[in-house]
Amino acid sequence: MFDEVQLNETSAKAIEALGDHEEVVVLMPADEFIIRHGPKRTVLYSLCRDVGLTEAINGFLDDVKVPCSYLALLGLASILALAELVPYELTWLCVLWLPDAIRRLFKCNTEAVGLVVLELDFWMPFSTMCLGCFFASASFNHEMAFATFSALFVISTTANILLADADLEVRKINSSSTESGVLKYVSILLGTIAATALITFGLFPRCQTQVYSVHFLYNKGMVETVSMFTRLMSTPLLFMCKFIVKS
Repeated sequence: MFDEVQLNETSAKAIEALGDHEEVVVLMPADEFIIRHGPKRTVLYSLCRDVGLTEAINGFLDDVKVPCSYLALLGLASILALAELVPYELTWLCVLWLPDAIRRLFKCNTEAVGLVVLELDFWMPFSTMCLGCFFASASFNHEMAFATFSALFVISTTANILLADADLEVRKINSSSTESGVLKYVSILLGTIAATALITFGLFPRCQTQVYSVHFLYNKGMVETVSMFTRLMSTPLLFMCKFIVKS
């Protein structure tokens, strides 16, 4: 390995002098690339094709990022509504996740987004999360409020966590923590864990496991929606923990 990285003379002599039980950290070379950033490189510009409008909208959304974050946290109250600890109609509070998700998505760098979606670390949690939410919605008989809850959860998690590396804002790069603070991400994680546990143990009154028959070639099987949801949601939960630790 050391022949391949071609250590200089000083480094080679330092390694040769090490004992059998000593360790060394080798900084490996890496390929560098440049990602251009600016208003014309954002997701919003790719949608509206107007620089002035892009700067105006993203500037306004950046000014209200703190209220948007608090609204997203307030949206977690929809989990209490699903448990019917408060009126079930308050499930629609999940729409409060949308402003913050849109704000995060609009300012993402399009080239960075392209790189992120090429990674398995994006598709593994994204695909399992989508399938898990489908089975959860099926357990609620695709009731409109919960279907909306599931869809907005996928959008919010994708914008805030899975595409977080596509946000190249200078203030974020120079910050020691995530832009909106770790509190929001921990709240998303805890809310997801709570909802997953409540669905798994049947503590949502309107959640009833559905059984589907599967016929594939000469094989027959049964699929339970709650069981599939629990299995699938374990993957995005692990990736959320990884993101928070990395942050």
